[in-house]
Amino acid sequence: MTKTTLLGVSIATIFAISLIFAQNVTADEDKPDYLKIDETKVTYHTDDDGTFLKAEIKTEGKIKEKGAYGYGFLTDGVNNVLALTTHICASDSPFQGDASDKKCPNPVGLLDEEFTRDNDGKKFHAHILDLMPYTDACKTATGLTEGLEVDVASSVATNGGVPGVSPDYPVKESGKKIRVGNVPTDVLGDGTIVPTIVSFEIVPVASGSTLENLCLINVGN
Repeated sequence: MTKTTLLGVSIATIFAISLIFAQNVTADEDKPDYLKIDETKVTYHTDDDGTFLKAEIKTEGKIKEKGAYGYGFLTDGVNNVLALTTHICASDSPFQGDASDKKCPNPVGLLDEEFTRDNDGKKFHAHILDLMPYTDACKTATGLTEGLEVDVASSVATNGGVPGVSPDYPVKESGKKIRVGNVPTDVLGDGTIVPTIVSFEIVPVASGSTLENLCLINVGN
């Protein structure tokens, strides 16, 4: 038997996360419409294999597969964050598709060059990532003194060598909506199943073809 529950976003959690990102948030009117979250819907179903999350985000503008940005589902705020991202020419997953060499003549990535060139597309895909406070590299790259970046080493180490990629969590975007499903709640943060949902942009820091830092900016909803 499958049980489905509809839950809202915790106001207390939103407040706590807002304090973390206080210096890192862009005024809503300055954001592109696809980063302005209009509505969210989160449901859970429980079966013999556990409890699983399914979520939908509706934005004010059409979601575009360009640039480096995404949507995050924050539970405890920094660990085991579910993220839906797109970042053409910066590969970290065989599930993000492929772009032509003309479009990405010098792609960067976290793995070897062959992998990078074969998986540098723009397709949205899911990750489970750990976050940490800005390092000096992110402070320099963003011009901000505080913020959060992806803890690349932790995310790689805890996800089988591929940086947090989660191919079993299907992602689909269409128009102003993006959806993700089949996410086991026991991989999310401290186990709570009430996420805060935010949008963000990514500022990458690379050394040659090696992607070393992923800095988050303009975090908010």
